[in-house]
Amino acid sequence: MSEIEVRRSIHQSLMRPALDLIHSSCSASDILEVYGQVDNGQELLVIFFSTFQGEKESPSDYLQRLHSELLVVVRRGSIELDAVGCHLTRQFIQCCFDEGLLQKLRLEEQDSDSCWDFADLLVEVRRKVQEERKTISLEKEAICVYTSVYIRCFC
Repeated sequence: MSEIEVRRSIHQSLMRPALDLIHSSCSASDILEVYGQVDNGQELLVIFFSTFQGEKESPSDYLQRLHSELLVVVRRGSIELDAVGCHLTRQFIQCCFDEGLLQKLRLEEQDSDSCWDFADLLVEVRRKVQEERKTISLEKEAICVYTSVYIRCFC
């Protein structure tokens, strides 16, 4: 749906006095921010299960976004709070694009019913990403040292 169609749909669903408060310059996202999500819990759960990591989104940002969306589903009563860890872990494994990170976390090897607590999983994801950055940095440094030594030998 285009922005215009979404705005039209929102305007048609509002009644006075709420309709009087919406300016023609308001975007659909502004209106939704003010009035909130109107989907029921089951629709939000479907949306959650079709949420993929963004192209330039970091794994930890993706995990935080998943967690926020899942908490809305819990508030709407579609799942119990105890099931958040399982749904969050499963969706993160299925839709995170960083295969190297998933292998390092060994999430795919674990029992399909294993559940991570959000905070524990977020800390572990950030730790693994930081380790990867350090490794890449050390490899680049080693290549630079090797290259400078190699060049000196031939000068």
